[in-house]
Order: sequence, then C-alpha cells, then structure tokens
Amino acid sequence: MPVAEAVDLISTLPDGSRTASALSPSRAWSPEKQRAADVIDAMWAVATWQAGGVTQRQAMERAPHAVRPWEREQGMREAAEARRRAAAVRERIENTKWEEDDG
Repeated sequence: MPVAEAVDLISTLPDGSRTASALSPSRAWSPEKQRAADVIDAMWAVATWQAGGVTQRQAMERAPHAVRPWEREQGMREAAEARRRAAAVRERIENTKWEEDDG
C-alpha cells in the first residue's frame, strides 16, 4: 500500500480510536466524551455561579473543569520545564561562592 494511501486511511479513523489518540491528543476523546465533559464543565460553572459572589463570566473562568488529554500533555510539558528551571537555579546556587556579610 502506498504511504499516501495509508495516511489517508489513518486520517479517516474516528476520534477516540487508539491510533487517532496516538497521533494527536486533541483526537483522544470521542465526540460523545467531549460533549459529556462540556456538560460537566457547565454544571461546575452553574454551581460556582449559584454559590454567589461571582458573575457568570467569573464562574466560567474559576469553576473546575474536566481535564482534556491535550491539556494533560501541555501540563506535563510545563512541569518538565519548571523542573529543568528549578534544577538550573539549584545548580547555580550550589556553585556560587558566597561571601559573608559583616554589615
């Protein structure tokens, strides 16, 4: 089978399939699962808004939400970058010659 044909076949796989998920985190969930997560998000937003003290827009921004696969991947990248920066800072602190301040 030619490569172009194989790529075309793979691109027609439904969202939520293992192959589609492996190719792109944004396709990891089926449309039904995405809609269910949207409903959960809306319920959290309504509960936050009904608790009072916030506008409807603030409730949408502050309410917890279902973590999507592509958000999880982004969070993992950000955490790895934060660990790398922290290690660099630790190394710099450890390798700095400190002088005592008498004043």
